[in-house]
Amino acid sequence: MGDFDSELVALAKHMEPFFKLQLDELLPVVTHEDAAKLKVTMAFAINALFFVFMKVNGLNPNEHEVKNELDRIKLYMKKMKNITEVERSRIALNKEAANRFLDHALRSYRSRSSTPSSSSSSSSS
Repeated sequence: MGDFDSELVALAKHMEPFFKLQLDELLPVVTHEDAAKLKVTMAFAINALFFVFMKVNGLNPNEHEVKNELDRIKLYMKKMKNITEVERSRIALNKEAANRFLDHALRSYRSRSSTPSSSSSSSSS
């Protein structure tokens, strides 16, 4: 039990700078994605600590509502991961499409500028 207590104290010291932050000050300066991740991570951490607290005190957390809450939070974490992966793949696809568009436009421009235009030859006659 002494190891657990010392680890808990170490965790508290490690998290101390985070505990000093005010959530309402932090949220306006981060992206919506980071704010959502922060909220879900906080919910998971709080429930996981309560889960461990119950287990350490000889209670069965699997028969408590905290288990369902952890499962629900994990589901949200998975949904957020899927959304960010889809968004990143869209960005990659958009980048590839933009590169193709620019490549085609540059080739088209170069081919037009390298061939003499018919209007300049008709004005010289």
